[in-house]
Amino acid sequence: MGKPTPLSGAQQGRCAVATLFFANGFFDGLLGSTNSRPLPRFQISESTLGLLILALGLGAVAAMALTGRIIGHFGTPISLLVFTTAMAFGFGLIVLLGSLCALVPVLVFLGASIGGMDVAMNANAVEVERGLKRAIMSSSHGFWSLGGFLGSAFGGFLLTPFGAMVQELLVSLFVLLVFTFAKSRIYQGQVAAVPATPITTEGPAKGPHSLGLAAYI
Repeated sequence: MGKPTPLSGAQQGRCAVATLFFANGFFDGLLGSTNSRPLPRFQISESTLGLLILALGLGAVAAMALTGRIIGHFGTPISLLVFTTAMAFGFGLIVLLGSLCALVPVLVFLGASIGGMDVAMNANAVEVERGLKRAIMSSSHGFWSLGGFLGSAFGGFLLTPFGAMVQELLVSLFVLLVFTFAKSRIYQGQVAAVPATPITTEGPAKGPHSLGLAAYI
């Protein structure tokens, strides 16, 4: 087979970035459907849970301030590799923790990886748009919404029969498998100056999806 043309590479990148938006949405939706689980597990109050969620958000905001520079240096494919893998492992690690003090830095780490992936996949969608010479951002966010809906639906479905540990490990494995499928198809266009804040679409969704979770496990 001959070397793919720039257009065919962008078309494959379209499939890859849609898959990543779907996986990110699925992950976020599942988090949102299980946000009260730490209450009985760690015997904490709702106000303490709110502070834990704040740690997740602070990690996301901190990562978003740096992700633009990371993308500028390494490109979106490598950035997506790092943040997606970190997100999967961070989520899987949560279920193994027995200490509330140990949970806080892991939540910051998880929030940073979610926020970084959010920025990187939006930036990659812009690169694909330039390669295809047409807009795909709205449909990409549509895939995110679809993933969020299914993640919310399957959150309790997986938890009830399998328990927390199996659920979180299955979700982590799913995210890694999705990225394995997408990584060879991720489009690498010319890296322009990437803003430090995530690129948003027109419409009601403003800012990073990850901050709309209000949940972590």
